[in-house]
Amino acid sequence: MKNFTRQSGMSLIEIMVVMVVLLVGIMTIIRIFPSGFNINRQTEMSTRAAALVNQEMERFVGSSANLMDAIVPLKPVISGNGYQFAIDTTQGPDSLSEANPKNYTSPWDYYFSNANRIRRVLGERVRIPTPSLINGKQGSYYVLSSGPFMDVSWDGQNRSIFISGAPMRRREADSNAPNPPNTGWNGYAIDYGNGLIAFAPTKDYDRQFLVTYTYYDANGMTQTLVDVPIFVAKQTPVKDEPIFPIWQPINPGSPEKLPIPSGELVSRMFIEVDPAAAWTSDPYTFYIQSSRISDIDPKNMLGANIGVIVFNPAGHNSKEYPITGSENLTARIDYDVLDWHIIHDDRPMPANAPYSVSLSLMDVKQNAHKFDSNTPDIDNDQSIYQGVFYGIQPADVNQNPDIIICNAVTGEIVPRFNGDGSQNYDVGYRSGTVTFNPVFGAGHQSLSFRFYYKARGDWALQMQKACSTYRERGDANLGYNEYLLDSYIDVNDNSKNYTYMWFAPSESNKTIQIRDVWLKYQSGAFRHLSNITLRIYPPIAGAQGRFGIYAHADIKDVDKGDDPPVPAWDWSQTGMAAKAVTGLSFKTRVIWNNGAIVNQIPNVPVLYRWRKIDLDTMLTRTLQ
Repeated sequence: MKNFTRQSGMSLIEIMVVMVVLLVGIMTIIRIFPSGFNINRQTEMSTRAAALVNQEMERFVGSSANLMDAIVPLKPVISGNGYQFAIDTTQGPDSLSEANPKNYTSPWDYYFSNANRIRRVLGERVRIPTPSLINGKQGSYYVLSSGPFMDVSWDGQNRSIFISGAPMRRREADSNAPNPPNTGWNGYAIDYGNGLIAFAPTKDYDRQFLVTYTYYDANGMTQTLVDVPIFVAKQTPVKDEPIFPIWQPINPGSPEKLPIPSGELVSRMFIEVDPAAAWTSDPYTFYIQSSRISDIDPKNMLGANIGVIVFNPAGHNSKEYPITGSENLTARIDYDVLDWHIIHDDRPMPANAPYSVSLSLMDVKQNAHKFDSNTPDIDNDQSIYQGVFYGIQPADVNQNPDIIICNAVTGEIVPRFNGDGSQNYDVGYRSGTVTFNPVFGAGHQSLSFRFYYKARGDWALQMQKACSTYRERGDANLGYNEYLLDSYIDVNDNSKNYTYMWFAPSESNKTIQIRDVWLKYQSGAFRHLSNITLRIYPPIAGAQGRFGIYAHADIKDVDKGDDPPVPAWDWSQTGMAAKAVTGLSFKTRVIWNNGAIVNQIPNVPVLYRWRKIDLDTMLTRTLQ
């Protein structure tokens, strides 16, 4: 009997079939999982963005006494003595486009792109703080809410930060009149036709004043120049003769830019003094404790500054006398946010060890002057990341670090290394954590610190705010804080009429409140409304007439009219159709892009795929 042995196995063809099936399955999984990983990553980033935008809103709500008057878009203009920044009223609040490199000298284009298009802070308020003794000198310390600021020369001035008091009393006068105007110490005279302004000098110290005004450009359009400084030297009286106001140009660098009547804001300016000098009796004095970080190349006019201001302690108990009456001396600070891409977190030092602080964002950018062997980051323009201050290469590379930590109250910078080589803190760039030396942490328990840094993905944290007050204008050449009341009938349909408030495009998507509104109807009926709230709608793309040029608020949002058609504005009752128009909205915005680029064509602005999260609320200043 024969024995048969049966052998089993797989042929080469069967093996290849199985491999193909497995390969198809593996490729399918590979294609699925990166998508899932990407979704998880985007979800994580959106969660962090939401936390950051809420954190910043809570910070401003908690310090609403220091709330600014407005945050406005900027464009650079050439003046007789250098650069000035004019308010760009054509710039809508939702534009995240890049500046055209043909119109700017690098790196200036960076500072007028995406989130940095809107960065001029007007009127950040602070009552002169209670004095503190630091380093043997008494002073009233304040750290800017949205620093660092752009610390550059401005129209012949040493800095582009301006600090002023309350608006002054106006007296319209003729500069050619034989008798000088009577302005008093707290007022000024203005001659609109000749572009001249007059202030009374004092015998004790020099004074400076700050003017923001509107004018008509060559095309008949309204433009606004912000923070034009005017110097008035002290004057010694001859025997007992009075000191009279002195006329001078409102804008010596551009005398052809005549002010539009009632379109100016004038206030007493704080004068910067030498930090080493003793304080004088003038309460309108200050110095900036934080250093200006400048480029090693003097042709690069860029400068950065954290923004630690020390006021004359005499100002804490001083008064000023604006139109509204006596009030505590309160500084109004105008400055350009240097770069919204610099994130700032306020964190308390833990009360116990370990003294470790978590930042809002992970993946903190690390510069080329690194403190360990990690690879430095790359900026958008593919250059090596040099530090938080883009485009500035100081002589001392340590002046442009990848993270800056300071005392949130006094502004004192925490050095990373001490003179003996010991380290005060270490940074976990990937995890977004800062761990302090136990000795330093124990000595600063529960104190508040501010952390400045940038994060991969070009994150930016931006603020937007409606103007504190808006004023009526008689024509459609609107400044950033002006409106035009308009009632008209549709030329294509006589049954339709509109009752609008027109605003500059820069005010789009903001919320306003009007204390009093007077309306009339075709039947002859009148109506008075109180404390109404309206939204400002953006211009309509492609629309004809004013709809395509200006933003607008529509009275139909609050009164559709029980006596059709829609009511019209009524000036006959009080001489005003709308009274006391104030801005309510305050927005915090976070943007990031993950490095996604739509196009990159020479001499054409790069288009990034920005992601954003907004938090919009109604926030007004509280009394100090």
